Amino acid sequence: MSAALVVDDKPENLYLLQALLQGHGFTVACAKDGTEALALARTSPPDIIVSDILMPGMDGFALCREWRRDATLRHIPFVVYTATYRDPRDEKLALDMGADCFLLKPLEPEVLLARIQEVLAASRSGGTDAVRETTAGEEVVMREYNQALVRKLEDKLDELEEALRERDEGEYRLDHLNRVLAAIRSVNQLIVREKQADRLIQSACKVLTSTHGFEAAWIVVQDGEGAEQLAAQQGYDSELFARFLAAIRGGEWPLCGNALDPSAGRTVLANRGNSCGSCLLAQQHPDLSHVTVRLQHGGDCLGCLCVSVAAEFAGTEEESALIEEVGGDLAFALHAIRTERARRESEAALATIFDSVRDGVLLADATTRRFLRSNSAICGMLGYSKEEIRGLGVRDIHPPEHQEHVFAEFDRQLRGDNALSVDIPVQRKDGSVFLADIHSSVVELGERQCVLGVFRDITERKQAEEERNELQAQLDQAQKMESIGRLAGGVAHDFNNMLSVILGHVELVLERISPEQPLFDDLTEIQSAARRSADLTRQLLAFARKQTVSPRVLDLDSTVEGMLKMLRRLIGEDLDLAWIPGRNLWPVRVDPSQIDQILANLCVNARDAITGPGKVTIETSNVKLDEAYCAGHPGYVPGSYVLLAVSDDGCGMDKETLARVFEPFFTTKEVGRGTGLGLATVYGIVKQNNGFINVYSEPGHGTTFRMYLPRHTGTGAGQQPEVAEEPVGRGQEVILLVEDEAALLRMGTSMLERQGYTVLAASTPGEALRLASAHPGEVELLMTDVVMPEMDGRELASQIRSLYPQIKVLFMSGYMANTLAHRRILEEGEHFVGKPFTMSELWAKVRKALADGR
Repeated sequence: MSAALVVDDKPENLYLLQALLQGHGFTVACAKDGTEALALARTSPPDIIVSDILMPGMDGFALCREWRRDATLRHIPFVVYTATYRDPRDEKLALDMGADCFLLKPLEPEVLLARIQEVLAASRSGGTDAVRETTAGEEVVMREYNQALVRKLEDKLDELEEALRERDEGEYRLDHLNRVLAAIRSVNQLIVREKQADRLIQSACKVLTSTHGFEAAWIVVQDGEGAEQLAAQQGYDSELFARFLAAIRGGEWPLCGNALDPSAGRTVLANRGNSCGSCLLAQQHPDLSHVTVRLQHGGDCLGCLCVSVAAEFAGTEEESALIEEVGGDLAFALHAIRTERARRESEAALATIFDSVRDGVLLADATTRRFLRSNSAICGMLGYSKEEIRGLGVRDIHPPEHQEHVFAEFDRQLRGDNALSVDIPVQRKDGSVFLADIHSSVVELGERQCVLGVFRDITERKQAEEERNELQAQLDQAQKMESIGRLAGGVAHDFNNMLSVILGHVELVLERISPEQPLFDDLTEIQSAARRSADLTRQLLAFARKQTVSPRVLDLDSTVEGMLKMLRRLIGEDLDLAWIPGRNLWPVRVDPSQIDQILANLCVNARDAITGPGKVTIETSNVKLDEAYCAGHPGYVPGSYVLLAVSDDGCGMDKETLARVFEPFFTTKEVGRGTGLGLATVYGIVKQNNGFINVYSEPGHGTTFRMYLPRHTGTGAGQQPEVAEEPVGRGQEVILLVEDEAALLRMGTSMLERQGYTVLAASTPGEALRLASAHPGEVELLMTDVVMPEMDGRELASQIRSLYPQIKVLFMSGYMANTLAHRRILEEGEHFVGKPFTMSELWAKVRKALADGR
């Protein structure tokens, strides 16, 4: 941005020059004479000076002379802009004194601006001498200066003599001219002040008649197609003027309307009253003449101005010139008002369109990569205000590790090689990152090349795709298990029939031969193999949910307790078997032998997964699955269930193994150590009893199986009355939630926010520490997974307490609490919620943890 110093003793001239230059990117300082200009320039040197000549105190010639003598200022270009010194000798004197350019007033704004920019550009590029030296000696310059003053004095004397002659001709004419000049000066001052077209023309009519220079005046301003748009008058009867305007709207212009025809030549027409006899307004002033001037700016005729004046003044060159000057000034002002209004309307429309775009929009300078403009949508995406964004650039809204890729994409877009960049990481003000597709185009703003980027946040789309893929995978798994079940059931049923035939015939043969015969041992081996095969078919039928069962209402705790002795022998002395029964357990309706099968299979698998001493934990409890929980677990049905959980602290399973864990004949054991039907049998039994099974495991951290069996609501042994749950009050605390599974993180956040809590969600311990450090207020509760990458939940809780000593902690895990306690991950008395949890269970655990005084 260039700085300019404007010097003129007339405020209106200063204002117009200041407005013109500021409107084209200059910063402008103003001075009313040479002395003030020198003081301003020496304090803050401009890039260029534009000075009038005729001023009180130090005039423009003297200012230019002092300017070139000052070592600080002499390199700055000097432009002379004068209306009084018009003699070629005056121009020579200005150039001799060191001026770079000599301009005569008035100039069209665009011409004046172009000359100023040419001088400034030439000075900067070295196209002209950086310092313009005078072409004559000091004595010659001073003589020319004195001669110019003498000429000006002589001109003034000539003007005075002419005025005296005119006064001698008649005081009346002089008085009229003074009044007209006063009116013109007032109109010029009005033009500087007034920025509304209707008020401008109305005030102009009043000013033209208030000095009595003119007896009456009217102005009609047209739009671009020639229709009357604005009108004002002073000195006419309002009813007559209304009829006059009605005639104009009907296309009947009076004789003076010829002024609107460019082919009429001059813009001034003077008509005697008797020539305008048909005009309604002329009839009101029959003894006056009427002078009409076109309001013309450039090639556009904006309307016309008409004044009523004494006959002896109408049509004179001087009078016509003055009225023409008034018309030109009014036309310039009206054009400026129209232009400014059109600019404001255009900018307002652009701003409205810009802000109405739902995608984020940023306009960046192609060279500096700084942002010039933004819309509301991108402010919402990034978390910055529009004022803050104007201080940022491309580098500030992308993570450091991705900036090389981002800048490469920016350059490709600038070259036009790529209009769409996908999956671009964008960093918000709070440091969080989201992915966006950015569609760009190159635009030219004046001489500046810019890139317009349209940002579309694809986070929701990505999440939807992930959820869709996850649901598809679950559907595929369910369909696969269903297909395998149908296949296994069909094969097992037919195979079981054949085995029955084999076993029956073997038994018949064995009854007919003695043990001493050679074939007896072979038949015994055949019988044993057939029985083992029958066991396999029973397991396949259990998986296919087609085995014969005898369900009855039972107390699950009693059934499990009856198995404990056998289970302890089954897992061996090296393993500790912990039994944690639930309180007031609801009854279930199931075949007791199926419970035996479940416990035996799971305990055997737990034994094989543990190397050395370890622990197996069996737990029961009552649970309620609500709609919110079941919505995130396809296939689950809301209701009341009895939970049977079996946990171990063995080697655990990876995600690939978990995906196939219930498939028949899938096993990770060595050949000969397992059939791969144990967990398939468990799965089939749970499904046959309209229940659900969930497994949680991570490599090196053991495994937990949770089986949900429907609560039996009929009559039968072991049924207990349902205890009403106490309602959980809404919360308002801030909770830091840490979970490395994205789906669980989103579900937990939704559950907590629904209850009124403010949630800071983090997918890793590192992100949790960053969020906790950046949060401006208190964080009342840390809710964290126990087993995570980077560090476990206990280590994270220790580091968070260094930031918030009073923070409460609620651990969560897919492992059972007692399994964690056995492995010394969970201490006695610490708050814990097992995954998966229902919404009401989570709310209750959170309230209990927050209410704990420890």
